[in-house]
Amino acid sequence: MAVIDRTEKQLTILMEPADPREGAAVMEHTLELYGMPDNWRRTVEFYLEVIEDLPLDIIIDTFRTIRRTSKWFPKPSEIRDAISSVFWQRKIALSRLRVMRGRMEATQPVVPTLFG
Repeated sequence: MAVIDRTEKQLTILMEPADPREGAAVMEHTLELYGMPDNWRRTVEFYLEVIEDLPLDIIIDTFRTIRRTSKWFPKPSEIRDAISSVFWQRKIALSRLRVMRGRMEATQPVVPTLFG
């Protein structure tokens, strides 16, 4: 059980969302390449919304992929499409670990004590 707990803790840390300012800085760096859209002030919140749950390393990797594959700065949904499979693999692994831990806890024998 200790291995599962340790691994779950490590994955939880890896899934920690980035500070919004750091995510915005990565996005703005990519925007410098494409140019600021005319409606940026009105739409920036939608762009920030699609990266708000992502760890910084995944945001960096996502925008690296966008710079390598996109001719134009993407729409918010296209940013979500570009998210590295690593993010989804981490999410699935964390979910599986939690299920496994729950099942193991449910099957742990109850050891009677002298006082109860």
